[in-house]
Parts: sequence; structure tokens; C-alpha cells
Amino acid sequence: MGIFSFRKKKEKRKTKEVSFEQMTVEQALQKYSKQSEETKEDVLALATENCEQIAEIRRQLEEAKMEYEAVTSYLSDIQKIDQIPLDQRGAIEEAAEEIVKSEVEQKKYKLQNKTISELQYHNMAQFEDDIERELPKLKEQEAYQLLVKEDLRQLEGEKGVQRYEIEKALAKKDFLKKLSIGSLILVFSIFFVLILLENSTGSDLMLPFFLSGILALGLIFYIVLEERRSIVALRTAEKKLNRAIVLLNKVKIKYVNCTASIDYAYEKYHVNGYQDLAYQFQEYKKMKERMAQIEKSNEQSKYYQGILIKELRKFKVVDAESWCYQAEALLDKKEMVEVRHRLNVRRQKIREQVDFNTNQLDKARNALMSLRSRHPEYEGEIKAIML
Repeated sequence: MGIFSFRKKKEKRKTKEVSFEQMTVEQALQKYSKQSEETKEDVLALATENCEQIAEIRRQLEEAKMEYEAVTSYLSDIQKIDQIPLDQRGAIEEAAEEIVKSEVEQKKYKLQNKTISELQYHNMAQFEDDIERELPKLKEQEAYQLLVKEDLRQLEGEKGVQRYEIEKALAKKDFLKKLSIGSLILVFSIFFVLILLENSTGSDLMLPFFLSGILALGLIFYIVLEERRSIVALRTAEKKLNRAIVLLNKVKIKYVNCTASIDYAYEKYHVNGYQDLAYQFQEYKKMKERMAQIEKSNEQSKYYQGILIKELRKFKVVDAESWCYQAEALLDKKEMVEVRHRLNVRRQKIREQVDFNTNQLDKARNALMSLRSRHPEYEGEIKAIML
């Protein structure tokens, strides 16, 4: 059974928290299929839903803006590092070189028990606090994505069912039209024959006339009754089809947003899914515990990390601490290019999500304006909801 959910997030720069309010497909279809015309309650409910959607999209845009600024800050740091004069890079490169040497020494120990790559380990270390909070959220999002897919499947099935019902109702109306014409011809033919027989034979044919009349009335009653049923069935099917299409469009928006959020997490942590991230993070914690013993006796590395942070801050590098986990990039231009590439990929994904949500915001605003123009009698109530 699928669910519908409205997503709510809170983020501190790199952290996202998501909660969900659930509704089954059947409940949603029932909700939207109760009345054939929009009542005041329907109008205000639609206005509330549009306002909530606008507020939610604005929150998502604000969160994406914060994440975009964070990634842009990292890229700005790289630019600042690239612009450091060669004659002033000595202390930075010396500190970075000592940090890399210390990492090489630690690697000799870790290779004996290696379960994840060095890149994976440093990525886990860089986002350790984020992963601790976001890991259960990612699991929930993946489960939610599967449920939304099921919603899409059910709604597509509902569309197919209602289109079939519309076609069946139209076919019934066509059949009744042909039946009415044929019945009319049949009844007139019978009466004509009976009149000829009565005139030619002089017999009393009142009973056949009576039975023919009953037959005609029965045919008329059947045709009228079935015609009414087919009209009701057609209107009901059309209404359900329209509601299913509306719900399908809403679910598609949720699916795109959920998928974009999941894809971004995959790119950010370089994983293929929750299970992959959970495994890497668990192995990272094991390696971290083993390395803690080495790091206790390796104060030199911390000493040079302090120097590196201090030197980078002289050149206004904002997130100087992160370069302790990727000191090799300060010595190897190819590695620096790779770091820049990963950040650009993350920023592009944020741009795509912002573009999509901006488009949806315009649609939601237009829908709200359309609702207000269709129902000017509820202008005051709708404005109160918008506030």
C-alpha cells in the first residue's frame, strides 16, 4: 500500500531532517471524489493545500540556497588556495607534506585490516557528524521513494480503469441509441401489421395491440433507465479520472524531490544506497577506533594540522579544517582538480533541484491565483489562509 506524504526539512548547512505525513492512495481518491462540484470547503481546502505547498517549496529553496552557499564557499577556498603566491606556499606545503607522510605511516597499519578505501575513509571522516544524523533519514527516504513509486503505479492503474469505464459508458450510450432506433422501427412495424390485419380480417386485435404497447413501454423504460445509468457512470468516471490525474501530478512532484534528495546524498557520500553508506560508516568507525591508538602516539600530525589551519586562515580560507583530510590536494594539482570537480557536480545537482522547485513554485502560485479568480466570493477567506 502506497502513501502520500508532505515532506518537511530542517538543515544546518549540510544537515537535512525529513518527516512525513501519510495518506493512502484510496483515502486520497476518496477525499477528492466526494462531490461533483467545488463547495466552499473544497475551495478553502485547495487554497490551504496550495499555500502549504508554496511554503514547503520556499523552505526547500532556502535549504538548497544554504547548501549551495556552503559548496560555493568550498570552491571559493580552492580559488584562494590557487592564488597563494609560490613564495608564500612553503609553510603550507611543508605542513601538508608532513600530514601526508603521517597518513602513509598509518596506512601501513590500516592495509592489514582494510575494508574501505582511503577516499571512502576520509569522506566518512569529513562528514561524520552529518552521516550520524542523516543515515536513518536516508533509509526512510529510500523506503518513502519505494512507496511513492507504488503510489504512481496505483494511480496509473486508476487512470487506466477510469478510461476503460469511460469507453464502456460511451459504448453503452451508442448501443442504447441504436437500440432506441431499432425498437422504434420494430414497434411501428408491429402496429402497422396489426392495423392491416384488423382492417383486412375484421378481427378484434385489442390484446395484441395491448401487448405491443406494453412491449413498447418496457423498451422505453429500459432505454431511459440504462441511458441515465450510463450518463451517471460516464460523469463519475470522468471525475475520478481527473482527480487521479491531479493526484498523479502531485505524487510525481514528490517523487522527483525525493529522488533528487537521495541522489544528492549518494553524490555527497559517494555511495550507491543506504546499505552501502551504513556499511562504509560502520567500517569507518571500526577503522577510526584502530587508528586512535596510532594517533595517540602521532602528535606530530596534529601539530602540522594546526600549522596548516593557521597558514590557510592567513589567506582567508574559510573551511581550513577540511584540508587536513585532503592535504594531498594541496601538493597534487590533479587531486585538487578532482576535489573541484566533485564540488561542481554537487553544485550542479543543487541548481537542478532549485530550477525544478522554482518551476513548481510558479505552478502553485498560478493554481492559487486561478482558484481566487474562479471563486471571488471566497476572496476574504483565501486571503486569511494566505496570511
